[in-house]
Amino acid sequence: MTKILIFYPLNDDSARLLKDSVVLKLTDLFSGLTVFSGCSGYWINPKTELIERDNIEVFLILTENKFPSEDTEKLNALRKILAEIKTVLKQNCIAYSIDNRIYFL
Repeated sequence: MTKILIFYPLNDDSARLLKDSVVLKLTDLFSGLTVFSGCSGYWINPKTELIERDNIEVFLILTENKFPSEDTEKLNALRKILAEIKTVLKQNCIAYSIDNRIYFL
């Protein structure tokens, strides 16, 4: 079994509008997911060197097979969805985790 976490920013109305589309795509791709609302993400702003806080949601996906090593097609589809989030929400990067390893796209 593989665990995937996606850290989804909720910084404006466009994020809330895009969320429904993203949830549907991820549910279709992985046959389901759980959304944890009301989370906070903290990061250091490189310009001010101050700690900033963002409202985020965490998407949890559990897959039965050993993803991504056994399913590069799903990995590519996941990356495409993450790239869409990054572009539409004008994020510098999107953080996600596969089996406790964090990645940034």
